Amino acid sequence: MSNRTTSKAAPKNTYKDGQPLFRHIQYRIQCNRNVGRQKKRCYKIVRFFNQRHPLHRNLQRWHKTRLCCFYPNTRTCYDSFYKDDVKFEGQFLNEKNQRQIYEYKNGVPEKVIENDSYIVSYFGLTNEKREGLCVQQQRFGPKNKWEIVYKNEQPYEGLLVEENKIITYKAGQQTGLLWEYESDDLIKLNARYDIVNGVKNGKAVIFDVYENGDSIQMEYQGGVVQNGTLVTSDPRTRIKKIYTLNNGVASSDSTYLYPSYDGKPKEYLKFQNGKIKEGTEYKYNLIAITNQYKNYLLLESRGRYDDDREFTIKCTGLKCRFYDRHHKLFAYYLYDTLNHSLSIIAKDVTGDSLRAKIVNDTLAEGSILFYNYKRAKRDDHFIWDKAIVTLDKSGTSITLFNEKYDFYPVYFTSQRMAVPFPSYDANPLIISLLTSEQIFKVSYRQVHPPIVGQPHGRRLEHKRRLDP
Repeated sequence: MSNRTTSKAAPKNTYKDGQPLFRHIQYRIQCNRNVGRQKKRCYKIVRFFNQRHPLHRNLQRWHKTRLCCFYPNTRTCYDSFYKDDVKFEGQFLNEKNQRQIYEYKNGVPEKVIENDSYIVSYFGLTNEKREGLCVQQQRFGPKNKWEIVYKNEQPYEGLLVEENKIITYKAGQQTGLLWEYESDDLIKLNARYDIVNGVKNGKAVIFDVYENGDSIQMEYQGGVVQNGTLVTSDPRTRIKKIYTLNNGVASSDSTYLYPSYDGKPKEYLKFQNGKIKEGTEYKYNLIAITNQYKNYLLLESRGRYDDDREFTIKCTGLKCRFYDRHHKLFAYYLYDTLNHSLSIIAKDVTGDSLRAKIVNDTLAEGSILFYNYKRAKRDDHFIWDKAIVTLDKSGTSITLFNEKYDFYPVYFTSQRMAVPFPSYDANPLIISLLTSEQIFKVSYRQVHPPIVGQPHGRRLEHKRRLDP
C-alpha cells in the first residue's frame, strides 16, 4: 500500500476492559494498488460500532470496513465485518496477494476469489484448502465459463484455465484436449493438443501458421514429434519456428515466422541447408538490426540505436555499400564466398582509405573503423566516438577518436590480438582489448588543424573517393 492518507487517525485500541471505547467512529484510507496488469485507485472506510450487529444480535464488539477500488471503467467494493478485531464475515482482501479476496461466514473462510487480468476464478474452501467446484469466467469479451472440481487443493475433473491455456483434467490427470492461446485473454487460438497423463500424445493442430486461417497438423508420440512437421512458438516473442523431422532428427531446413500486426502479411526467415536463404532477420545487440535476404545474399541491412546513431547497408550481389546516419557513403564490403572472407574498404576520420580482410568473422589483416553507438558515461575510463583497430605483422594498434578533442591516443602492442567483426556494441570490445594483459605503448597525435572560420576542434574533411 502506497500514498496512504487518512482523514482521521485510526484508534489504536478499540476496546478497554471488554467495553468499546467508541460508540461510532469512522476513518478513511486512500491508497493505490496494482493488481495483475491493471492499476487501480482504492480507498478504505472503517467504522467502529458500540451496538448489536443487525444480523447477529449477540454480536456487540464488532466493526465494519468497506474497501472500494476504482478500475479505469468500473468500481468494486468489498464489505467486511470483524469480531473482536478478527475476520468474521464478508469479503476480505488478501494483503499479501491482492488478486485474492476471501469470503468469510461465521469466522470461517468458505470461498476465495482470484482476479487476474482476464479471468475471475471462484474456488470453494474446506479447512482453508481448495475443495469442490471451481468456476472460472472471462472478465471481458464473450465471458465464457469453465468448471473444474478440486480435491485436496488439486484439480481433479473438468476444465482449468492457467495463463494462456485451457487444460482438461480427468481423475486428477491432464488427459484430453489442451487449448493453447496467443495470450491470456483467450481470444486467438494458437494450437490444440491431445494430452494423456500430462504428456502430448496423438494429433495436434497449429493454427494461423503461414497466414490467417490456415493450419498444420502434427503427430506426437510420448511428448515428441518423430516424423513430419514440428511447429514451436516462443511465448515471449510469439515467433513460430517450423522444422521437418525424420526419426526425431530435424533437418537443416527451417522457417521462422514473425507475428503479424494490423492485418499485414507475416514476415518470415527461411533457412536451407543451415544457411539463411531469404526473408527478414531481426537481431538486437545494443543496436536494433533488420536484415533482408534473397537467394542466400544480403540485400539490405538497417541498424538503429537512436535517432542520431544509425546506419544502412545496401547490397548488389556480393558488393555492399555502407552509409552512415547522414546517408553518406562510408565503406564498401566485398564478399568472397569461396574463401568465406570479407574485404572492407572504408574512409577513416582523416579521409584516408582503410582496407581490411575478415576471415571467419575475425580481422585477419588491415584496419577497421568502429563506431561507438553507446553514449559514454562520466566514469568511463575510455571516452571515444570512433576507433581504428589495425592488425599487421608488427602487432595490433588501437586509435581512439573523440570529436571534442584535437588530439587522439594511439595504443600499440606487438601481439596480434583477436578482433571479432562485426561488433555492433564496440565499446566493450575496445575496452576489453585495452584492458587485457597485453602491454601497450601509448602515443598522442594531433588532428588536422581546423579550417579558417570553422569552430575550434572540427577536423578537416578530405574529399577523397572510395575506390574498391
